[in-house]
Amino acid sequence: MVQGGSVSVSKEGNPSRRSGRQAGESRNGGTETQVQKAAKMQVLVCLVCLYALSVIQPRPCSVSASAFRHHAFCMLDQSTAWYSGCNLVSVPTDLPENLQKLHLDRNRIRLLWNSSLTRYTHLQTLSCTHNTMETIQAGVFSSTPLLESLSLASNLLHSNYHELGRALRFLPALKSLDLSENLLAEDMVSSILQNLTTLESLTLSGNLLMRLDTSIFSGLHQLQELNLERNMLYEIEDGAFENLKKLRRLNVAFNHLPCIVDFHLTQLEVLNASHNVIEWFLSYQHQEQEFQLETLDLSDNKMFFFPLLPNRSRIRTLLLAENQINFYGRQLDNSSSGQPAVVQFVNLDGSVRNITATYLWDETLHSDVSSLELLDMSENSLRYLPQGFLSRMTSLSRLRLAHNCLESMYLAPVEIPDSLMELDLSHNLLSELQLNRSFGNLLPNLKFFNLSSNDLQQIPSWTFSALQNIASIDLSSNKIEICSSQGDSHCVVLSSIFSLRHLYLSDCDLQMISPQALEGSPITHLELSKNPRFIVRRTTFLSLSRTLEHLGLGNTNLSDMDFSPFQSLRSLDISGNALNQLPTSLLGLSLRTLNLRDNKLSTIPPGQARVLGQKIQSLLLGGNLFNCCQLDWWTIFREMDNVRIEDQAEVKCHLSTLVDHISQMKQLASTHCRKKAEMIWPYILLFLPLCLILLGLCLVFILSFNPKLIPRFIKQRCRRSTSY
Repeated sequence: MVQGGSVSVSKEGNPSRRSGRQAGESRNGGTETQVQKAAKMQVLVCLVCLYALSVIQPRPCSVSASAFRHHAFCMLDQSTAWYSGCNLVSVPTDLPENLQKLHLDRNRIRLLWNSSLTRYTHLQTLSCTHNTMETIQAGVFSSTPLLESLSLASNLLHSNYHELGRALRFLPALKSLDLSENLLAEDMVSSILQNLTTLESLTLSGNLLMRLDTSIFSGLHQLQELNLERNMLYEIEDGAFENLKKLRRLNVAFNHLPCIVDFHLTQLEVLNASHNVIEWFLSYQHQEQEFQLETLDLSDNKMFFFPLLPNRSRIRTLLLAENQINFYGRQLDNSSSGQPAVVQFVNLDGSVRNITATYLWDETLHSDVSSLELLDMSENSLRYLPQGFLSRMTSLSRLRLAHNCLESMYLAPVEIPDSLMELDLSHNLLSELQLNRSFGNLLPNLKFFNLSSNDLQQIPSWTFSALQNIASIDLSSNKIEICSSQGDSHCVVLSSIFSLRHLYLSDCDLQMISPQALEGSPITHLELSKNPRFIVRRTTFLSLSRTLEHLGLGNTNLSDMDFSPFQSLRSLDISGNALNQLPTSLLGLSLRTLNLRDNKLSTIPPGQARVLGQKIQSLLLGGNLFNCCQLDWWTIFREMDNVRIEDQAEVKCHLSTLVDHISQMKQLASTHCRKKAEMIWPYILLFLPLCLILLGLCLVFILSFNPKLIPRFIKQRCRRSTSY
C-alpha cells in the first residue's frame, strides 16, 4: 500500500508481487524519488512555519491556567494569580472563577469597567498598584461582596474620586484600603471614605493632605491603623481622631506639623510623628484613663525640651534622636545674686508663666516613665543629664546618647537603673567617667558599653572589671592605655573579665599591649585597626588563641606574624599593612572572611589560592597592584563558587611591557600576557638577520687586514704542517 510517498509491504505478500513492484520501481525510479522529495519538502516547510510563528508571535499575559507556571511574570498558584508587569490594559477574563487573590501591579490599566470583575465573585484581595488608573466605575465591585483588601496605590484616582467613592460602597466586608500616591486632597478623601464602616486599615501616604478636620474620618468606627506619612500636613484639628475609638497605630511622619499639644488619644499604642518640625509635645495631664501608648517616635524634629508624657502610661519605646533637646538649668541658673534665674513662657492662649530655671525640666518628671525600656536621645544638644533624670526609668534596658555634647557622666545605681543592658555614649566630649564603687555592684546587667570617639583621659582602672555581665566594650578613638594590673589611674585593666566577648580598640594610638593585659578574658572579637604605631607580636594575643574568632589588624604596620596558634579564627583583617606576600600560616586556619586590601601583593601562589579557596567565603583584594602575567590565582578563585570577592570592581593589575598599564581585573582576558609575549617574536625575527649580516661583515673586515689568520687557525685545528 502506497501512502504519502512511503512503501508498505505485508508479511504475506508473494514473491511475484514483490518482484513486480521492484521492477516497477526500477522503471519509475526517477518519478518516485521526486515525489518523495516534494513531500518531504512540504513537511519541512510546515515545520519551519510553525516554529517561526511560535517564536515571532508574542505570548499574551491572558493565557490559560495551565500555561501560567511557564511564564516569568504571570503565575497561578491555587487561588492566587500574579499578573504584575505583564503590560496589561484590562483585567484578564479567562482566570478561574473561584479566584480569591488577584495582583495586577505595574501594568497600564487606566479604567476598571463595571464588568471587569463580574467573573470573580469569590475575590478577597485585589492589588492594582503602579498603574495609570484614572477611573473606577461605580458598579465594578457589585459582584465582589467578599473583597477585604484593596490596594490602589500609585495611580491617578484624583481625576474621578467621586465615582471611586460610589464604587467602594459595594464592599460591605472591606477591611484594608491603600490609596497612597494618588494626588488626593482632604476633600477628596472625605468624599471617598463615606460609609466605610468596616475599614480597619487605611493608607493615605504620599498624597496632598494639608489639614485634617473632624469630618474626614468621622465614619471609620472600626479603624485600627492609619498611615498619613509623606503628605503636606501642617494642622490637625482638635477632635479629628475623636471618633476613631479603636485606632491603635497612627503614622504622621514626613509632614510639616509644628507641635502636638494636649495629646489625649488614650487608645493609641504606636504614634510615629518623626520627620516633622515639631517643637513641643505636650500630653493632656488631667486624663484619668490610662494611656495605652507603647511606642512614641519623635525623631528628626525641632524639639528643644524633653516631651511632656502622660501621667499614666505604659510607654516602652521613646525615640527622640536628631532634635535640639537640652537641659538649660546650668546655663541659666548662674546669677551672681544667688537667686535662681527665671524663664518666661508665653502660652498659645497669650498667658505668661514664669518658671525657675532650676526646675525648667522638672515637669517632665511628673510623667510616668517607669515602663520605658528604650530611650534614644542621640544627635541632640545635651551637655549634661539632670540629677534623677534616669532614676525614675526603672525598666530602662537601652539608653542611647550618642552624638551629643556630654562632658562627664556619673555612673552609679542611684542615677542609672540596674536594669540597663545597653549604654551608648559614643561621639561626645567625655573626658572622664565618674564612678563610685561604694554603691556595691556597678550596673549589674550592663552588656554593651560604647564609649568610642570621646576624649577619655581620666577613667578608673577597675571600671570594666566591676561590670559583672559586660560582653562588649568599645573604646575606639580614645587616647587610652591598656595595663595588666590595677593601681595605675592612667590605664585600663581588661584582664580577667570573664563575660567579655567583644573588644574594640581601633584608633587609640596604641603602641603595645603586654601579654598579660588580656589574659583571662575569653574575647572572641578583637579590633585593633588604625593603630599605626602598634607593635604586633604573637605573644600579645597568645592567651586568646582558643577563643579568638575575629582579629582586626588593619593599618597596624604589620610585616609578618605567625597565625597558626589561632585555630578558632574565622575572620581576619590585615588590610593597609604593606604586605608583599601572604603569610603562609593562614593556610592552616579555617578562615571564612579575609581582608587583604591596600597592601603590596603582586600575586598569590596558585597553591595558596587553592587552599584558601576551599575555606574562604568573603575576600577583599582591592588596593593591591597585582601582576597581570601571574593571574592563575584569580582563575582559581573565579572557578570556586563559594569564594565571593566583595570588591571585585576595585581589583586591578599592573602590566609592564613597553609602558605601564592599569586595567580592571574583570576586563582582563586570560590570554592577554600570551599575546604580549607573542608580539616580541616579530622584533626578534626582524633583528636576527641584521645581526647575522653585521657579524659576517665584521669577519670579512678582520680577515681582509690579516690574511694569514685563516691558515694559522686551520693549522692549529688540524695539528699538521701546511706547505705553501
